[in-house]
Amino acid sequence: MFWKKDKSSEPVNPELAREVNRKKSNSNFMIITIIFFAGLFIVNYFMFQGMQVKYDVISQKICYIVNEDMSVILSSDMNLRANDQKSYDKLIEGFKTSDAEKKKKYEEFLDGLEKDSQKQLQVVSYSSTSTTQDLYLTVKEDVKITGFIEKTDDYTYIFNLKNQKLKIDDKTSLYIYAPQGWIIQSAVPVPLIIENEYAMWKNAGQMDFPNVIMIRQPQ
Repeated sequence: MFWKKDKSSEPVNPELAREVNRKKSNSNFMIITIIFFAGLFIVNYFMFQGMQVKYDVISQKICYIVNEDMSVILSSDMNLRANDQKSYDKLIEGFKTSDAEKKKKYEEFLDGLEKDSQKQLQVVSYSSTSTTQDLYLTVKEDVKITGFIEKTDDYTYIFNLKNQKLKIDDKTSLYIYAPQGWIIQSAVPVPLIIENEYAMWKNAGQMDFPNVIMIRQPQ
């Protein structure tokens, strides 16, 4: 008679375990990146994992506002509807997390993006507000981040995030604003609307993170 070896009794290879965890972490970051930069709030993605929260996104507006000091304000405005009271209660519980803790989660997330994006992204500040009515929630977040902008000469600046994807559906609008008095020279992928100081994408499906070239006008 042959006895089947109990795998649970085998010693765990530490290197193999770390590799499995690393791959799982990278996979999670890829999913989170799409969610985060489509305005679905990375913080709440973390909090709702395993919580079986059921909700629909009614609308979301994401704005990247470039400042003259090369910092960027990520401003998100999202309207949600919970599918049931239990999910609603869990959403409310999640949004009660302090801004300091949410800022820390953003910092951890951006640390994971640095290698792929080849940028050193830092969270300068974070603030959020939420309002509720029946099963509906409106959430607003403002995150000030440095490291997005590349300066190529005295007047040319590039806004991008290499190797990252976005998912922009018909409920999502994405805006990128140049500082007042600057001009957006070009934007790829091609936006739905492009004006001197902003570009807008809507219902574009999955796409590369925009590469926007901005020109600072001489004083």
